[in-house]
Amino acid sequence: NNILIFEIKKEKLKLLLNILKNHYLFQFKTLVSITAVDYPQRKERFEVNYFLLSYLLNFRLIIKVNTNDTNPIPSIVTIFNSAN
Repeated sequence: NNILIFEIKKEKLKLLLNILKNHYLFQFKTLVSITAVDYPQRKERFEVNYFLLSYLLNFRLIIKVNTNDTNPIPSIVTIFNSAN
């Protein structure tokens, strides 16, 4: 069903999103949504999910990033305005 899921470290988020959006082979130009899940039993209890779409490839991608309540995930608004 054309969905691939990556789990990455938050320090790599902006680099990866820039590559996925701007590289001519990927063209993930659309951030469809951002969701978050709270897993209270985990050390890094928050999982933030970025749903991307490449119209060129007709392909969806989910990027998962985990964090806790003291280490924020960097904003991606400079990459995707829709993240605001």
